[in-house]
Amino acid sequence: MHPGRSVSHIHATGTDTVVRIDRETFAKLSGLLRSRYPNEEWGTLARFGWRTTPTGLVLTMAGALEPEEGEMETNVPNVRFLSPYLHRAIRDLDVHPLAIGVIHSHPEGAQTTPSWVDDDMDTYLRGFLADFAPDRPYVSLIFAFDESLDQARHARVSATGRVWYDGSWHKVCRFYVDGQDVGLERYPTPRPANAALRRRVARLESAYGEAALQRLADATVGVVAAGGTGSPALEVLARAGVGHIVTVDPDQFDDSNLERVHGSTIDDVDNRPKKVAIARRHIASISPETRVTAMHARVPQECVLDALIRADVVLGCTDSHAARLALSEIAFRYSVPLLDCSVTLEGGGGRVSGQVSRVVVHRGDAPCAMCQGTVNQRLLAQELMHPDERRQRKEARQRAEAAGEDGSGYWLDVPQLYTVGSLTTLTGALTAGYAIGWLTGRYDTPFTRMECNWLATAFGVNDVSFERRPGCVCGKVRGWSDQAKETTLAGTPSWWPEPTVL
Repeated sequence: MHPGRSVSHIHATGTDTVVRIDRETFAKLSGLLRSRYPNEEWGTLARFGWRTTPTGLVLTMAGALEPEEGEMETNVPNVRFLSPYLHRAIRDLDVHPLAIGVIHSHPEGAQTTPSWVDDDMDTYLRGFLADFAPDRPYVSLIFAFDESLDQARHARVSATGRVWYDGSWHKVCRFYVDGQDVGLERYPTPRPANAALRRRVARLESAYGEAALQRLADATVGVVAAGGTGSPALEVLARAGVGHIVTVDPDQFDDSNLERVHGSTIDDVDNRPKKVAIARRHIASISPETRVTAMHARVPQECVLDALIRADVVLGCTDSHAARLALSEIAFRYSVPLLDCSVTLEGGGGRVSGQVSRVVVHRGDAPCAMCQGTVNQRLLAQELMHPDERRQRKEARQRAEAAGEDGSGYWLDVPQLYTVGSLTTLTGALTAGYAIGWLTGRYDTPFTRMECNWLATAFGVNDVSFERRPGCVCGKVRGWSDQAKETTLAGTPSWWPEPTVL
């Protein structure tokens, strides 16, 4: 906002509306918005997907509808969209189900509070676009960058936003850019870590600083699966003072879990509690300040999706192909950054030759799990089968083998994946550490897919990269949110048990 302008008279409510933008999209957007810096504004129309959750809207930027020559006024210091641009936006609405919004910059270092000029623009455009797409949100975001405060390649960013939806204005309360703290202005202000917590995490504060503690205390992290890799990840996050943890797992504890599941006790062998109940109990014993949402459920059931798309970052600690595919879809459709981890033991002849950890990074702009080959489609289909069909196929295989025939066409038996607590603990803790690096901005993952054999010379570390498969849906509906439901890769079978939140 330029000095001397009157502030906004539009009242936006404080509902919990968030906007998510993936890293690559934000980098392109930042360059565009700063094209007339430092003194003049610039802007663009943009496409957005959205989802309505019980606590408010979640919007995802699906890309910019960048201005072409002659579509914006260049002889004024502020942003002015011309008729050809707006008519192109109207034609664009006919070819997709997404919302159209406006993103513009204020001059370098300026406040991002909307001015009366911004009010006039938003009032006109939301009415104009509503005539052609009455049921879609209208999004208005304002960014400002301060190059003088540039640290480590990125200018400091501040932002505000509002969304017209369902007959009223909603204030954007949080901006997520790949789950990392890039200096975006947040409402409400992150709560500081309390004195007791600061004493407990003094070593972490000495390494990362007080601001990192505040960021962790303000963060939400989702952890899908609370078993061998998930439970140590949950413990690391709790001990670091993460403010809100969402843990999701459909299983109950059994005898063999005692060797791997952190927080479990010998009493759990007899009582067989839900794994998420053990996780909640263990987190509370470590960090009573941490709020825990424990969901006895599966990805991507609706309540789970509502919770995970509000997380800063999600950790996938599951060995389910269906869950792994669903999580990668959440990453590219809702711009939720994901760290997916798994383990494998290799060997033969009574010897263990390999203890392998794998960590895969999924971002909004990254190839999906299908493109990366981490999902077996045959096993995926078997996981999603109705229990009756699964039983019939297994019986058909047995009959075929009894007749001396190959029965694998009916059912593919999968050998038990051997894991041990030392390897799952190592991998889960390592993955949680990378999440902490993301959240605090202190370090990033130096890979897109890391595979490490801890028994190999120099640990046999490989950084494996994959290209998106030609025509894969993950490249077509990036950021489309709920508006890509018809092209989903991972559905929710009707026979799955109803989810419960503990």
